[in-house]
Amino acid sequence: FLYGPGPLGGTLNLVRKQPLPGSGFYRVGVTAGSWDTVETRFDGNLSNAEGTVVFRANAFARDSDGYRDGRGGRAFAAFPSASWRPGDSTALTVSWEHIDNDYDPDTGLPLVFDFQSNTLSQRPDVPRRRSYQSPLDVSEQKIVRFQGDFERVISRNLILRDKLYFRRFDWLSRTTAISGAFPAFAPAGPPPTLPAPLVFQVQRAFLTLDDGQDFLGNQLELLWEARTGSVTHELLFGLETARPADALTFATGLLPPLALSDPVETVDSLVDVLHLRLPTRPPHARTRFLSPYVADQIRFGDRVQLLVGARFDRADFEEDVAGTDREDEELSPFAGLVVAPQVGLSLYANYGESFTPPSTFAVVQDQVPEESRQIELGVKKSFLRGRGQVTAAVYDLERENLLIPDSTGVLRQVGDQETQGVELELRAEPSSRWSLWVSYAFTDGELTEFTELVTVSTPQGSMPVVLDRSGNDPSFVPEHLANLWVTHRLPRG
Repeated sequence: FLYGPGPLGGTLNLVRKQPLPGSGFYRVGVTAGSWDTVETRFDGNLSNAEGTVVFRANAFARDSDGYRDGRGGRAFAAFPSASWRPGDSTALTVSWEHIDNDYDPDTGLPLVFDFQSNTLSQRPDVPRRRSYQSPLDVSEQKIVRFQGDFERVISRNLILRDKLYFRRFDWLSRTTAISGAFPAFAPAGPPPTLPAPLVFQVQRAFLTLDDGQDFLGNQLELLWEARTGSVTHELLFGLETARPADALTFATGLLPPLALSDPVETVDSLVDVLHLRLPTRPPHARTRFLSPYVADQIRFGDRVQLLVGARFDRADFEEDVAGTDREDEELSPFAGLVVAPQVGLSLYANYGESFTPPSTFAVVQDQVPEESRQIELGVKKSFLRGRGQVTAAVYDLERENLLIPDSTGVLRQVGDQETQGVELELRAEPSSRWSLWVSYAFTDGELTEFTELVTVSTPQGSMPVVLDRSGNDPSFVPEHLANLWVTHRLPRG
């Protein structure tokens, strides 16, 4: 809501380590693990005696072979930042971030065609470390972020904030997309009579993407605190202007199929790819956002809090190649309520809506924005005199107009999804040296509407087939997820 249009669910609030006035230190860490995984980290802080000028730098590097054969990755990131505080009421922080993320794409294992249900529903009987990716696969990401944060305390109850930001994202990706494992029928003649043993082949497509994105924007906010009797208002007024731009080249092709049981790769170079479509000119798209928003956090004494707000987004989109020029306008409201019947116990509920403008290809195809809605109910209870907390929450999340790539990589707006879940969490520090964190989540996700176009082998040859996957579980959404962390701090640090 506060940081631009986007889908509900899966949004992370990344809080970078900020410069610390009056402190000087450095820390170095090394982590090693399975699959030849090694990671190094550095964190350093410098400050003058008055704490008016502070500099901090963070960096890390990681290398891992990955658990699946040939599917490793490397990453490097650096984040220097500096702050200037000429007085108690003014602060300016400037930061810059650079990330290199190179890894070998991993589509996973294919589902196998089932004759009884006429769908891809059988699990493959192959080693889970086996890879069906081509040797041409690569993913190289480079990200640059610059940000300037200014804050001015105008009076005791009035604060002015401004954030100027620039983001640059470059991504070269060549990825093998797996449609599934289908029986390899002979070029002529009917399929063999079941249950004769069949040879299954993994059908593969090849997707190439070279994408460059720029984000330039400014976020101006005014925070005003007002009191009327026992009721306190924290009013936030904001205005964000942004200009994202996107230039990309996209191509699709077909790779030779691989045997499911004994795969033998025959691809050596890009010449071996049967290209289906190459754009004659890469699209270049620009969007202008003008987004005012307002939120009011209302406290009725110490027992009840109410948060209400809304954000209005106007997106003006232009694309040069197809000559697309369109406007999208959307109002995204949200509300939340917290009730504390006693000290250390609180009940809460919230509701929110959001929308996501279509991507470059989607807008060219005249798609509509993705919309999502979420409702959540929860309870928080503290114990051990505040050193422990238990949280329980239930939620329902709906997403409509999802963009789904077919077997050729073309995005089609054919997906709706609903997710319901329960989340439990326990945090406790029974002593100064021991801490415990336990969490469990149950997620029931369903593709309420989902159709996909895939290429399958038939006695007459390869042909496209539309498969209805409605009712299936979404990819990468585990039904059960649990964590357990126990930390013991040794003496002398």
